[in-house]
Amino acid sequence: MKRLLTTIILILIFHTSVLATIFKIDTTRENEVNFLANSTFGDVEGITHKISGYVKWEGEDTLQSSDIYFEVPLDSIDTGVGLRNKHMREKYLKTEKYPKAIFKGKLTGWTVDKNDLSKFRVSCEGTLSIHGVEKSISASGTLTKEKNLYRAQYFFPLNIKDFNIAKPRFLLVSMDQNIHLKLDFNLKEE
Repeated sequence: MKRLLTTIILILIFHTSVLATIFKIDTTRENEVNFLANSTFGDVEGITHKISGYVKWEGEDTLQSSDIYFEVPLDSIDTGVGLRNKHMREKYLKTEKYPKAIFKGKLTGWTVDKNDLSKFRVSCEGTLSIHGVEKSISASGTLTKEKNLYRAQYFFPLNIKDFNIAKPRFLLVSMDQNIHLKLDFNLKEE
C-alpha cells in the first residue's frame, strides 16, 4: 500500500510539473525599458536595463491559466542628465515612496506569423501600478524565438497624468504628459 501511495504521489508531482510552464526574464541578457516624450526643446528619453518578472501558465490552456508579472525599479531610469534624473526621481516619480512600476496580468491572445513561424503576435491585459495608482491596460507585441530564448517587444502609449504624476519641468524644459513606452526583453524557460 505504501508503495502504491508513493507511486501515485510521484505521478501527480511529475504530471503537475510537466503541465506548468514558466518563462522568466533572463537578467543575464540585454533587456531594456525605454520611455520617450516630447518636450519644449526636443525629446526626453529615459532608459533602464533592469526589468524582472515572468510569464507562466498551467496545462494546455495558456490563456485561461496564464499569469504575468513584471517589475521595473524606477530609480534605475537614466535620462542622460544627472540633475534631470534627480528631479525625476525625487519630485515627479517619488521613487522613495513608490520604488517600482509593476504590471500584473494575463495573456489574452496569440497568433503565429504565417510568414515566419518563429514569430508570434501576443496580447495581454492587466493592471499597471505606478506612483501608487493602478490602471487597467491592454498591450500587444511580438515574441520571436531566438535559439533557447524568446525576445519580447512591446510598444504602447501612456499618459503619466493617469498615474497622478505632475507634468515634468526641468529648468526651461517642459515635458509632455503623453509618453511612448518600449519594452524589449528576453524570456527563458525555467
